[in-house]
Amino acid sequence: MTEENTQGTQPAQPDPPAGGGTDPNNPYGYPMEDVEEGKLFAILSYLIPFVFIVPLIQKDNHFSLFHAKQVLLLGIAGLGVGILSMIPFLGCILFLLFLPVLAFAIIGLVFAIQGLYKPLPLVGDFAEDWFKGMKVEK
Repeated sequence: MTEENTQGTQPAQPDPPAGGGTDPNNPYGYPMEDVEEGKLFAILSYLIPFVFIVPLIQKDNHFSLFHAKQVLLLGIAGLGVGILSMIPFLGCILFLLFLPVLAFAIIGLVFAIQGLYKPLPLVGDFAEDWFKGMKVEK
């Protein structure tokens, strides 16, 4: 009787790993071979704010482009905070929002040094979503 029940049924598929089967240090599945080649531009984009433009123009390395998108998001946030901090009285309070931007930049720099495609906490996924039109052209 058990043979009849198993005929025609598909073997049980193993459950996917927690987190959807993605690597938490590379949730977008970018190629790891681009890390060493793009690491310098990724690191420099966090250290020198306008260097993020080079990977955006170059567009031939997933790693540098990934981190350039993260830095571009931080730059937009920093610019927004800078403009809002010009408001009298509120500007003093809003100026404190530069601290999280600075903290995210340091976190991103550490991720770039470690060679991780890990998005910034809380805001990193927005960079991939907002700038998804920027793709590597090989």
